Amino acid sequence: MTAIACWGDSITEIGVGTDSYPDLLAQLTGVPVYNGGKWGQSSPQVGARQGGILAQLTFSGAQIPTSGSVTVTADINPLGGSYSGSRLGSSHGVPGTLSWDQPSNTLTFSRTTPGAAVPLSGAVKFVPADATSVFNREAVQVFAAGRNGAQDVTGNVNAVRRMVAYANTRFLVLSVLPWAGQVSPDATNYAYLEAFPEQYRDVGAWLRTAAAATSAGITFTTDDQSDIDAGLTPRSFRQDDVHPNAAGRRAIATFVANEMVKLGWVSLYIAPALPTAATNRWDLSGRAAGQQIASVPPLTGTVQLTQGTVASRPTGVVDSLFKRNPALVSSTTSIGGYLGATPGIATVTVVGRLTDAADANGKLFLNLLGVLLRVNGAKFGTYATSGGAAINSTLTADTAPHVFTLVMSGATAALWIDGVKVGSGTAAPSNGQFNVGGGAGFEVLDLVYNDSALSDANVTSTATSLRSGYVK
Repeated sequence: MTAIACWGDSITEIGVGTDSYPDLLAQLTGVPVYNGGKWGQSSPQVGARQGGILAQLTFSGAQIPTSGSVTVTADINPLGGSYSGSRLGSSHGVPGTLSWDQPSNTLTFSRTTPGAAVPLSGAVKFVPADATSVFNREAVQVFAAGRNGAQDVTGNVNAVRRMVAYANTRFLVLSVLPWAGQVSPDATNYAYLEAFPEQYRDVGAWLRTAAAATSAGITFTTDDQSDIDAGLTPRSFRQDDVHPNAAGRRAIATFVANEMVKLGWVSLYIAPALPTAATNRWDLSGRAAGQQIASVPPLTGTVQLTQGTVASRPTGVVDSLFKRNPALVSSTTSIGGYLGATPGIATVTVVGRLTDAADANGKLFLNLLGVLLRVNGAKFGTYATSGGAAINSTLTADTAPHVFTLVMSGATAALWIDGVKVGSGTAAPSNGQFNVGGGAGFEVLDLVYNDSALSDANVTSTATSLRSGYVK
């Protein structure tokens, strides 16, 4: 498997770019996952984005004009739902953007490039870019649709049938979650089970089990038990009457991942073991496309990563040098954390690679509590600021994957590359912040912090373990 595409409504979309269930599924499996959720959409509308159902547009004036936007109507609004939006695609072979203004309920189409007017004799199809994306169409499909319009049993089943027929033969159909005080999803779920007996998965029932609570690290309360007895999602798993909260999304992702493991589609990812337990650790590999670094929860410890200036956008493509897709840190973005105090002894280990080693201006890429490392031309060199200490080395820089380790022990500091010490300097810690990236092009897969100065043997064994786990 190379990718997963999750299609649905707000249950799928909620938390997108941070901790939606597709984001968390990517972290669990190490596979890029597309979030195809849209708040407030019915099953046919989901299908009109996925490609199994194509909306028919009727253009005002019966033509696609030479340029500018034109008002259209649609039998199915692929952008409909709870908020305005737009989507790239094409209509009658003309590339353009379909936009929807929710307050006025107005659809418009604007062609990408001006050209001759195209006369139309009737309604024409709108093919969204989502539908033609090889990544999405060939990905394993997960459908979680039908909550909006749960009473339309036939419409829900037919929509999912058409989505199934359009894409990958490997797919799962998730049950519709219950909504207190709204139409019961039982009829639609029963129909899904009848239509897709081998692919239907009752995630709603699983959320009412002790195993689900354990997966999310919570304990059910007496109120949760009342919800379970009533056939509802336990309130510890939701933020309102239906939508999953962070714990609920984590449980859903775990359920989907485990079901795929049973089918042999994926294997759950476990970060490489460390010979010395970390104080804090963040596995940044396997992030979903668009997921910000700052949303990645720590594997160990409680320190949250922070992120500078702009959101980093990972490619979602497996780098040929690594076993898992890298999290890219752009030239204007740094990642790091703030510690409770400024330690005099610490170790930071980073798995990654520079992308601008030949930059003659030099790029700071790692800052540990005022101890700085900078790439100067083709060499690791010295860099100093007020309170900063120099790391001196003549090692030639490159763009290959490495394990970079910076050990600070009292008044001294040392730089290690792949378990080999390459430089040393003096330490003058000035704050409790450490950064990776700074101004450098740098791909980071794993970031480990220890509140102790690791021994030479432990630095070497840690580097060996991380290289084995991440580097091809």
